[in-house]
Amino acid sequence: MACYRRFPGCVASDSRRPSTLLRTETSLWVLRCRPTTSSSSLPSLQKFRRKSLSAGGLSRGCSRVELTRKAANARTETTVSTSKDESLGNAESFDETSSSTAELESVELFPKQHLVGGVTPTFLLYFPFGVGIALVRMLLWILLLVLDTPVFTNNKLSIAFFQTLLGVSVNWKGEELLPASRHVLVCNHVTAGDLIILYTRTQRYVHLVTPALPRAVTQVNNHRIIFRHATPATYDSLASPAEGDLEHGKPVHLFPEGGMTNGDGMMRFTRGFVRFSREIPVVPMALEVETPFGGRLSSHTLTSSFLANLFWFSFYPWIRFTCHVLEPTSMKADESAGHFARRVQEQIASHLGIPITETTIQRKRQLIQSVKEEK
Repeated sequence: MACYRRFPGCVASDSRRPSTLLRTETSLWVLRCRPTTSSSSLPSLQKFRRKSLSAGGLSRGCSRVELTRKAANARTETTVSTSKDESLGNAESFDETSSSTAELESVELFPKQHLVGGVTPTFLLYFPFGVGIALVRMLLWILLLVLDTPVFTNNKLSIAFFQTLLGVSVNWKGEELLPASRHVLVCNHVTAGDLIILYTRTQRYVHLVTPALPRAVTQVNNHRIIFRHATPATYDSLASPAEGDLEHGKPVHLFPEGGMTNGDGMMRFTRGFVRFSREIPVVPMALEVETPFGGRLSSHTLTSSFLANLFWFSFYPWIRFTCHVLEPTSMKADESAGHFARRVQEQIASHLGIPITETTIQRKRQLIQSVKEEK
């Protein structure tokens, strides 16, 4: 069993307190990427994942994104300012002196292939059945979108039936923390099917999707979810939805990372959601996903297409989502958008026990482009 979830050996950056910001006065952050070379590390990585990610080798099937801190001088001084109100740039202070260049963190975020770490007899036996199941389930996904009929797409019994056919179960923890009023729900993103969790809610959410998806997706009217492209124009309309708009009074959900990871760490949140959440609560949610096959099958890779991701997600005999709703928070009067987005993300990373990397969705796109050019 694989679990896209927290690993106690990994500590989220700045996890001492959600309001603590680390300022490096004389250091330069450098992001570099290189392919890994370890030959047989995935089984050991899956087995000993409670150890630090730097131990036990790295998988051949992953791109390694390294974040290193190169000191401008032999000694690097890091300071954080102090304030009682813990507002922007203010947190409990400490002084740290380092005598050498240090590697801050090394995290695998993007698998390079769907099948990694070898194939087990169990997987080989299941494979022909899995292919058939995946094709049938993909048709179900397409039907759900095309039908756009309330009896199928906005009905509790039919949704539960479809979930059973898809092999999906969703468990909500802390759902009493979700406000009945309008709010913004944000979480990490680890599979192509994460969106299904919103179909289990009685509240109808506005969900922001990538502009790369066809416009027809945003024109369905009878789903449990209202789809909208994540564009600046959408952000502005959500900030002050007009009376009569379908979005008026509705809570909003999005994945601020902007793309999927394998769950070992998080890409840095984008700040777009802050534009329409200044006056309403933001609810962080930590999403955990359990799958079979001991982590030897990834539902997505760095360069895989949406259809490929959907196929391998549907291939799993079962998949379990656990949604941990965390304490709602609001933006402070003197808080910047960047600090607020970071503070929200730290709540999620701290709960999952995974690091927040400095990798962004823009950097992921650059990696995808570089891999395609190499081919």
